[in-house]
Amino acid sequence: KPFIITMHDMWWICGSENYLDYDDKKWKKGDFENYLSNYIYKKKKFIFPKAIISPSKWLIDSVRASNLYKGVKLINIPYPVNQKIFTPKKNLKTFTKFRLFKNNKIKIFFGVFGNASDKRKGLDLLLKSLDMINPNLFELIIASKNEFDKTYKFKIKNLNYIENEKDLSKIYNICDIVVLTSRLDNLPNIALEAQSCGKPLIGYNVGGISDIIKNDYNGFLIKPFNFSLFSKKLEILIKNKKLRKKFSINAEIFSKKNWSNKVIKEKYKKKLDKIF
Repeated sequence: KPFIITMHDMWWICGSENYLDYDDKKWKKGDFENYLSNYIYKKKKFIFPKAIISPSKWLIDSVRASNLYKGVKLINIPYPVNQKIFTPKKNLKTFTKFRLFKNNKIKIFFGVFGNASDKRKGLDLLLKSLDMINPNLFELIIASKNEFDKTYKFKIKNLNYIENEKDLSKIYNICDIVVLTSRLDNLPNIALEAQSCGKPLIGYNVGGISDIIKNDYNGFLIKPFNFSLFSKKLEILIKNKKLRKKFSINAEIFSKKNWSNKVIKEKYKKKLDKIF
């Protein structure tokens, strides 16, 4: 049967790896350091999909530069977001289920649906940036499977893993800024969902992050991995309520234009009709 591949990470152009390091280009020629990866990579030379769909332009460009899938149609279609759930909620001052309350401190959200200590997610970079900011100005809200025992200068509240989308939407809404410190990422759903809730974003310009953040329009896009500049821009956003409001308005506009179910459905219909 004819089939289409959807790329959620780098696995289809690598061997056994889902992601490589930011500057690791072994995927271009498939020259890996272990036997298993080289074996799997060679097997992929005999896979012939009708098309490859990727949510990010970065992955599409990566496939184009790879030695695999030459002549295969490459299509960029982002992930859809349920904007009936992930939408701005006005006057949300408290979310007692997780003991989150609006106060004078700016709430910064960092979410990982897995291990926050995974180096690729860049929590270490975020902590370095936050260490350079007055701890009285903000508190860090983390959703992950980790426990945080270390004492930091600033307050950390870990909410553990959030399964319920409605709960997650409320968390986005009660927070003020969402940070993305991944060293490499495709098109993270956290960013799409938070943006659909009208949240300003700040992240490193890696992978598909530039598809989501338009610098100085709906957030700040930072050169990898300048945690000092990240800190300065984040502090500007923390202190400037007017700028946060501007980014928030633009975030909602941008998300409706790019991530709604209706928009993504039309993209699939248009592209698949041409393929089949």
